[in-house]
Amino acid sequence: MHKYIMALVTVVKDHSKTIEVMKAELAEAKNPTGGMEELELEMRKEDEEKVEMVLKALKLDRSKTVKRFRRIRNNKSNKNRCKKELDMIVAEFNEESRKHMALGNAKNLRGTEDLKNVYINPDKVPSERALERELRTERNKRNDLLSESKSDSEY
Repeated sequence: MHKYIMALVTVVKDHSKTIEVMKAELAEAKNPTGGMEELELEMRKEDEEKVEMVLKALKLDRSKTVKRFRRIRNNKSNKNRCKKELDMIVAEFNEESRKHMALGNAKNLRGTEDLKNVYINPDKVPSERALERELRTERNKRNDLLSESKSDSEY
């Protein structure tokens, strides 16, 4: 009888382990992110590579120059990532002089085939970006009015 009880205990332990594994699989299947962590890690690594490539073109070393970087205006859908939707990556520099060096060397990006569509600008808060957008649209409207009047001067 003792052998039967020991065998039964072993079977129950095995079933308990199987149940725990199945619970974990079920929780993973119900997880709405469904592997989003892996996608986020992959996107972060891709961003790191992009920052590294740009800094190399600017003749700056990432380990000595950049404190941290982050993506803003991130569109989470994969469709936009495939279409190369433009997002912004903001890099925070260790020193102000490195930031000025990066802004000064930004014109060198035009000469490289891979980075000719990369633009480097000082970071602005959303209100500053909105104000500049409004000013650009106003400038364009006025220039259009000038071109209609056949004048050569533009703002």
